[in-house]
Amino acid sequence: MPATSVAGAVTDEVVVIKKVSALVCSCCGEAYLKPEGAEKVDCVLQEIRPGKLLVRPLAASEIELKMSA
Repeated sequence: MPATSVAGAVTDEVVVIKKVSALVCSCCGEAYLKPEGAEKVDCVLQEIRPGKLLVRPLAASEIELKMSA
């Protein structure tokens, strides 16, 4: 079953959810979430917000891009 990773923001933290059920284009690799995958992502993010779900912190970097006009 094809899967992808999804990143979402929860307050001031970024959460990465791995192995989400998706349709993946064989030409370009673009991933489209299946309805059941999208529902599970929504449920996980809702559980993280009030602190009901324990997540493992990972080291990460933050980069802010400055775009010029």
